[in-house]
Amino acid sequence: MTPLETTMYYAYVLQSKKDGKWYTGATSDLRKRLSEHNANLVSSTKGRSPLEIIYFEACLNEHDAFVREKYLKSGMGKRYLKNRLKRFLSLTGRVHSVRGRLPSATATSNGGFVALMTVIVISVILLTVAIGLNQAGFLTRSQILDAEYKERSSALAEACVDTALLRFAEDSGYTGPETINNIGSNTGTCQIRPVKKDFPVSGQTTIETQAFYNEAVTDLSIVIDTVSLTILSWLEVPQF
Repeated sequence: MTPLETTMYYAYVLQSKKDGKWYTGATSDLRKRLSEHNANLVSSTKGRSPLEIIYFEACLNEHDAFVREKYLKSGMGKRYLKNRLKRFLSLTGRVHSVRGRLPSATATSNGGFVALMTVIVISVILLTVAIGLNQAGFLTRSQILDAEYKERSSALAEACVDTALLRFAEDSGYTGPETINNIGSNTGTCQIRPVKKDFPVSGQTTIETQAFYNEAVTDLSIVIDTVSLTILSWLEVPQF
């Protein structure tokens, strides 16, 4: 059996467009399983269609997929999903009131919180160095802002990768491009560039995203296995 014929298994999370509830499952065929859910052939989601995939994880065997499904249903897994999906849901606009198994999803991105915590840590380090060297002018407002802007642009670029992967999982014909502007109260821009199928080699797909926040830019290039959707490489490149 060649690598491209290897069967992959997936733990996934669906969201009902009807009532906003989330449902967790595992399967070896993500697209087929989504069709079954929307055709009301699965008892746990019967009458809840239309549904869409908002999160999935690829596993090498069935056992690992069911272990991940069980984890995603646990209290710790729910907290992990809530934090993971906050930013993604705010970017795509696919936000509903969640009254099911998981805590409520909001349109508030945690990207700003992560950036703020990063700035605080950087500030403490720089302040310690400045005091030790008796160089009070070492710490400047512009340096702190540059670090924050870069962190936010990185968060936007990563969220665009998540968006592109889900688009591709739902529709193998997805080719981009797509632009997302003005996320929440932010002024950042996130772009999914045209998807490159059978690149760099046959059976692989290259996804490129670019994000701008003020003057900070982040460019990401991700290569995935076209069949299994496994990420083969993840690189930040100088600029497209």
